[in-house]
Amino acid sequence: MALASQIPRPDLLRPGGSRRSRKRGRRNRLVGVLFLFAIIAGAVWLVFFRDGAVENGSPTPDADESTAVAADTRDSDIIDLLNRRADTSDEIPAVVLPPEPAPTDTTSDAARTIEPIPSADETPDDSPPPPQTSTSPATIRAMVADGSRKLAAGELVEARALFNRALHDPRTTDRDQARLRDRLTELNQTLVFEPVLMPTDPYFREYILQPGDALSRVVRRENVSVHSMFLQRINQISNPRTIRAGQSLKLPTGVFHAIIYKAQYRLDLYMDAPGGADWMYVRSFGVGLGEYDSTPVGSWVVTPDRKMTNPEWHNPRTGEYFAPDDPNNPIGEYWLPLTGTDPNTQVRSGYGIHGTIEPESIGRAVSMGCVRMLPADVAIVWEALAEGKSTVEIQP
Repeated sequence: MALASQIPRPDLLRPGGSRRSRKRGRRNRLVGVLFLFAIIAGAVWLVFFRDGAVENGSPTPDADESTAVAADTRDSDIIDLLNRRADTSDEIPAVVLPPEPAPTDTTSDAARTIEPIPSADETPDDSPPPPQTSTSPATIRAMVADGSRKLAAGELVEARALFNRALHDPRTTDRDQARLRDRLTELNQTLVFEPVLMPTDPYFREYILQPGDALSRVVRRENVSVHSMFLQRINQISNPRTIRAGQSLKLPTGVFHAIIYKAQYRLDLYMDAPGGADWMYVRSFGVGLGEYDSTPVGSWVVTPDRKMTNPEWHNPRTGEYFAPDDPNNPIGEYWLPLTGTDPNTQVRSGYGIHGTIEPESIGRAVSMGCVRMLPADVAIVWEALAEGKSTVEIQP
């Protein structure tokens, strides 16, 4: 009896059926093997490669992810700090934030310009410079300060006296002397050259005009040591013929004198004798002097009865003659002759103070030896200095 396994199967008896079956079986086994291998490979990668990559810091995130990580780290640090502050005492621990990445500087060294930051001492200051301080001794500074207080209080005569004392103190520095001359010039513009008469001013007095008076007559009768034109100037009388009886005049009580400093090309006008107890500085004027140091040093007096306005002049070198009113007359419109009073000057003649038609020569040594002044300046000196009384000291 034939077994069931020995009984022929109908499908196996078909031509070609056995070959197709075998091919299908092999393909199914291959797919199964590949699937199994894929599962094993995935398991191996999960176990070994993924853990190792994380531990070694790979893969590398891009720039945006790195920035996000740094920001998240910084934010988490701050949040942790705030949480700790809520649970701790008032003392706050310092927090060090991760440094920000430095920006890349693409500017070349040749094109980069670094502007230094000025220090406090180098900070530009457009405000006016502070006034210069005095370099004279403390006693001189105190004297000037006292004069300034009196000036502020309206005590002009007293302030002038203090400034004048400081000016002539030998301890006063040259710079402070220049400042004092400026202050005295300003004060004397009021006290000397304006019709202002202060009750305490020792250098001027009041005179009431009488019927029939003229300025020249007042000068002679009151023994005033200035020209009548000086009275007209300081009383600001525009026309001397219009004065009237009962009118008040200011008259100087003393004599004016002058000192010429050759090195500074400067003439200083004084009331009362220079060097005396009461000598008072009035103001300064610029001068021109003789070429080749030809202006003699020494003491002089204004020659009596020789002062002239609108003078004629003979050039002693060329013999050229200039008539009065000649606009080309080199000595201008005022001539103030000087007579020497010391051994060095007594032997000299022909020297004097005069005007000029060359204003650019002031401050220079270009004359034939005389002292020349600007027209407006020489007019004041000519009017103030008295013939036979006023002295002129010429110093080196």
